[in-house]
Amino acid sequence: MSITAARPTRLLSSPFSRTLALSSFAALGMLLLWLTAPVFASLHPYWVQYGYSHGYLVLAMTAWLILREIRRAPFYPLSGSWLGFACFSALMLATAGARAASVSIAAQAALPALVASAIWACAGARNARRFVLPLAYAYFAIPVWDVFVRPLQSLTVLVVSQWLRVANVPAFIDGNLIHLASGTFEVQGGCAGLHYAIVAVALASFCGILYHRRRGPVLILLTCAVGLALFTNWLRVFTIVVAGYLTDMQHFLIARDHDFFGWSLFVVFIAPLFYLDRVLQRSHPQSRAEHVATAVAGSPVVMSHAAITAVCAALALGIWLNHRIDQRDEAWHGTVALPMPEIDGWSRIAEWRDVRRPYFVGATAEAASWYTDGAVRIGAYVAHYAAQQQGREIVFAHNRAEGRSGDIVERRAIDVAVRSGAELPFQEVEISDQRGRRVVWIGMRVAGKWAADRLTAKALQLVGAVRGRWDAQAFVMTTDCEADCSNARAHLRRFALIAVEPLQQQAERLSGAQTGPATRGGSSAMSSTQ
Repeated sequence: MSITAARPTRLLSSPFSRTLALSSFAALGMLLLWLTAPVFASLHPYWVQYGYSHGYLVLAMTAWLILREIRRAPFYPLSGSWLGFACFSALMLATAGARAASVSIAAQAALPALVASAIWACAGARNARRFVLPLAYAYFAIPVWDVFVRPLQSLTVLVVSQWLRVANVPAFIDGNLIHLASGTFEVQGGCAGLHYAIVAVALASFCGILYHRRRGPVLILLTCAVGLALFTNWLRVFTIVVAGYLTDMQHFLIARDHDFFGWSLFVVFIAPLFYLDRVLQRSHPQSRAEHVATAVAGSPVVMSHAAITAVCAALALGIWLNHRIDQRDEAWHGTVALPMPEIDGWSRIAEWRDVRRPYFVGATAEAASWYTDGAVRIGAYVAHYAAQQQGREIVFAHNRAEGRSGDIVERRAIDVAVRSGAELPFQEVEISDQRGRRVVWIGMRVAGKWAADRLTAKALQLVGAVRGRWDAQAFVMTTDCEADCSNARAHLRRFALIAVEPLQQQAERLSGAQTGPATRGGSSAMSSTQ
């Protein structure tokens, strides 16, 4: 049975209607680009670094796939979808919220889905489905694949160590380190082969979208692409280690940059992938059953105009939220001094400098001191952020409130009473290190509200950005355990009762925010001004 392609249907009969439609879609495109510009800006650093240096090429290929899909067949009649509008609004708010909470990876991951939902809202689900694969291709340029670095790292060490054993190369494997008699190689994250795998899968996916509509040929291409990319990386690492062994670490592959060698191997070993693609094209001819667009009454067009207007209004709201969020850059003041206060009944004896001192990246100001009351010795630390940003925030992977020494034995949530009568949420962490055990109490205050955990702190960061407040503080107290940790907890509770409020007030003087401690429900326990 033959299928004939229908001519594009004329849904817009008058010149005025066509002009209105083109103007609406042009406004939609410009507003969408304006909304997503900060997300693209956050991707730029990844696209100029090694791991995702293919990003701009993938972006260009995505645009080409979209244009090809537009020209491939006529559209279905435009029919706006309020369900699509709801999804678009949710994704737009989630993107703005992720930026406000400095979770850039979430905003980046939502980008292709945001564009797809905008098409869904304005042109209907059937038209939007045509662009799912071209838009999904953009995920090869988004750093969502880093979760595979460590597994691929371990797999590379395992395979290379087996190959070295077969080649009778004496080597001692210690984690990601390969020790030879003449030196040591470290299989770092860049040696895991993730970049080769992403590029190979991106090439295979591009061929699949172009020529293959069936799942079987595409899965064969993807499997071969992953296998060839990983084999290339294993061979690269193995060759460099053997070269180091044979030349006492003097080979040019070691003395110079070996990236060019890796990509040369990649070009050689990825070539069979394109031959396999040609074979699959012959054995699985491409099916191009064009859909037939049927004209309907004028109501879908009217509905589409209403949906476009609603999406443009939502985009305007998102752009305003982006502007509100980006105002925090003006509040960043750099690093300033933060003196520790005097605490009634306690003597401040020395600055806290050892490895147990908390570590918070990029704080505007921080200070730490030891306080004593007789034989009781307590360390107190304060970190103040005038404006939280990506990589400079209370909740960050590299922050270590417990310090850089010891292992966490136990963690639990507690309530800490202060002199004003408020019950503040803290986290208690029990640490074991070479000196024994100690108890650490960690409190976080974001945009004037106390946070019981990291998720709450992120939510408060988002709400604070909308309110126009981006400051945050971290308060850490610690003391050593004796026979058990019950006495340590009692000492910390007695110190916190008097010390938390002076520590908080000292930190907030830097930003002019004098808000008092809040209870778990968010109400202020002290009179406050902002």
